[in-house]
Amino acid sequence: MMKSKIYSMFLLIFVIILTKYNPVCANNYPQEDVFQLFSILDESNAYKGNLSFTDLNLLPIGTKALIGNSSIEIGISKAVFFAEYAELTIFVRLHLDVNNSGSPIKNRDLFFGVDKVKFTKNGGFENIFRAVLLNDIPVSYEGWVLELKGSPSLLIGNNTNAKTFVEIECGNFKSMGVEANVYFPRKLLVPLNPSQNFTPTNGQVKATLSAQTTAGFHDLLGSLSFSQPFAIKGFEKVGFIINNVVFDQSDLRNAPTQSPATFPVGYVSRNAPPGDVDF
Repeated sequence: MMKSKIYSMFLLIFVIILTKYNPVCANNYPQEDVFQLFSILDESNAYKGNLSFTDLNLLPIGTKALIGNSSIEIGISKAVFFAEYAELTIFVRLHLDVNNSGSPIKNRDLFFGVDKVKFTKNGGFENIFRAVLLNDIPVSYEGWVLELKGSPSLLIGNNTNAKTFVEIECGNFKSMGVEANVYFPRKLLVPLNPSQNFTPTNGQVKATLSAQTTAGFHDLLGSLSFSQPFAIKGFEKVGFIINNVVFDQSDLRNAPTQSPATFPVGYVSRNAPPGDVDF
């Protein structure tokens, strides 16, 4: 039952992202510039299957990739040339289908950006890079507030400070990470004051969400931590203190807090593939 509730919570959070999100870009890169970049690429169909160094002579240029049933476009708006490589300014558009029969909106776009990505003369991205979500984005939905954490400016290359990001390897999608603050509606959860015998107090219950997916959206790991004690509305005499609740919908990985994984006695010998205990 608890696993089902957590699963539903994660799904609701992602539905909020997909159905209520309005794109906003980083302060240093006005949204109309990013929209115009992809508008030009779309109208001229300037997407290459495999980018070469000579393709950078005529910008903008782009390439496409698939993530499950969704698409991702990589647009290059600027190149600075050196003897053996070029440094690129890249924007990424993640196109998502909205599978929500209650919403008239059937797709959404998320925009990411990264600066000084090296592209070598041999014709390839030199390293894995992370394109960061362009600015923090607050999203409201029926009393819920979801604050996606991005960056007010472009980060460089494979920056580990990126919070909500798309990770690209060799021009293909590798992973996506999401960090967000989640504010729950008071009709659902009520904050408790630990200094006053855990009695209900004002404000909203806040939690920090961290999630990452690879191989499309069928390999999802996430965690949720609450910043204060809380109670379910109508049951204020029963309080909860919850930290690092892990949601594991992955057949490929375990969450860092689950590694190495621990199992009941005899489980591994009966169920795990030989040599792959973490499967």
